[in-house]
Amino acid sequence: LDGVMSVYKRGGFIIAEANCDNEFHKVMDNYSINQTPPIRMNYANAQDHIPIAEQNNRTIQEQVRATYHGLPYTHLPRTIVKYMVSEAARNLNFPNQ
Repeated sequence: LDGVMSVYKRGGFIIAEANCDNEFHKVMDNYSINQTPPIRMNYANAQDHIPIAEQNNRTIQEQVRATYHGLPYTHLPRTIVKYMVSEAARNLNFPNQ
């Protein structure tokens, strides 16, 4: 999170609000309070779905699928697939450059 936050701050953006699942409640409360200015957190209940988060999940799946099928291999190790997912999510968090 610190890496993403620093990119946005360098770009002149101020993070004022964040949406996340309730399972991240303990971690995000401490993190959001320590930011300047403090980040307002919105936690979704267990059965609720945040449409933006669902769209991000579909976008990550599509990026991974496109990358996977663009490679000349028929099988990839799990570690590489994990890094593909991580890279797709990271790229969504950074503003267009």
